[in-house]
Amino acid sequence: MLVELLYCSISVAPKLTNVDIDQLLASARRRNLAENVTGMLIYHQGEFVQILEGSKNSVERLYEQFIDADPGHTRINKEQQNPISHRRFNEWSMGFLGAPEIESLMPSSAMGILMNRLSDEAKSTSLSLGLRDFVSIYNQMRKSPHRAVTSQKKHMFLGLKNIQKIESKCVSDLAPYALARKISRPETACTLL
Repeated sequence: MLVELLYCSISVAPKLTNVDIDQLLASARRRNLAENVTGMLIYHQGEFVQILEGSKNSVERLYEQFIDADPGHTRINKEQQNPISHRRFNEWSMGFLGAPEIESLMPSSAMGILMNRLSDEAKSTSLSLGLRDFVSIYNQMRKSPHRAVTSQKKHMFLGLKNIQKIESKCVSDLAPYALARKISRPETACTLL
């Protein structure tokens, strides 16, 4: 059975270098190829968002051994794990989108073009729950690519109820950091403060 797994996390290092990202991607691509897992990773301003596709056993093994156990990131939140009928990232053992694609007005890489196509497709057809959430997070990042996060201490995950509390109290010093994402399971929302 094919499944998708979507998670969000925060990098322990405040800002990864291109060398760090290249090493991370090379390692992930080797493991994913060996397990026949495909997917895409977004890294932007210290936040990881990744979707994996493959057999349930392979995806769960990779997640448990190399993602959940990785000391390089924290506040790991598994957003979705669902059965899927087919892969959407079958051409990539690990596609990647970083700040240049997220912050550009017109993405030009294959990954940026694919994400724009998926964004358009999401408006007219039903995407899998994990893919829909992944696309939604990507689009939210594109709308506010320069959200001001001044320290690692301000990174924390909040559920939708906590965001509503913050908004209802009109806490002016926190409101600019709140990023509520429209996802299918708001109680486990991957939200950055």
